[in-house]
Parts: sequence; structure tokens; C-alpha cells
Amino acid sequence: MTPSAGAEDVPGGDLRQGDVVVVDPLGSSGAGVGLDAEAATSVTILSQTCDVIQANKTHCLVAPVINASAAVISAARTGKKPLLLYLDDGGGSGPWVADIGRAFSIEKTQLVGAQRVGRVVESASSIEARRLGARVGHAFGRFP
Repeated sequence: MTPSAGAEDVPGGDLRQGDVVVVDPLGSSGAGVGLDAEAATSVTILSQTCDVIQANKTHCLVAPVINASAAVISAARTGKKPLLLYLDDGGGSGPWVADIGRAFSIEKTQLVGAQRVGRVVESASSIEARRLGARVGHAFGRFP
């Protein structure tokens, strides 16, 4: 199933890895997501798209999008700070920086219907999707 096929039937069906979405701090299920003052009210999806669209997966891994200075944005873009994920949709909405070091799990029901402010990867099978997945994987696979 592609991310757009049957999107209304699958929790998270239209969401993809790398999407930047605005989260209601109370969440649709009533549980707070606990974003602090350093973070905006948005998160990026770290879970792989194939996991996001599966109905039997109830949670997604997300990271808060932080308010970043130009220096921090540059360090994230060049990979000098591997726990900061540089995201840009090329459409003028970004760039964004997500703090992978503060990643947390969230129920997909809190993401479904949320306002998407950026889509970094248009196709789940594109080279951009593989690059994004590699950047996320690098953050979790590196040695201290």
C-alpha cells in the first residue's frame, strides 16, 4: 500500500517519515506531548513511512522541531551535529531542525489530522527518502 492509497482507512496513512506537523499540546487523546519552551509546537516524524502507514502500529517516533539559530541550522545541515536533523522541503516553508536527542513516542491518533507544515520527502521510495532514513539511522547507530 502506498502512503496515499487508503489514507482515510489507515491511521497515519498520509503521513511520511520527515513530515513536519503541528501538534496540539493537549493531543487529540488528551495526553500532553510535553513540548517545552525551546521547541515550537511542531514535531517531525522519525518512524519509517512503512511503519507509519501500518494499521497495527499504534505509535510513531517523533522529534521536536526546535527554534534554531543560523549557526545551529548550518551545523545540522552539514552533519556536524548528528542528533540535529536538518529538514527542508524546498518550498520556502523550512528549513527546520529536529532534535533527535529528545525523540519520543506518540500515538498516531495524535498525528492524524494534524496540520502538516512541511513534507521533506515526496516519494517514500525516492533517493531523498533514502538519504533522510540514513541520517536518522546514523543518529541511532553511532558510537558515543
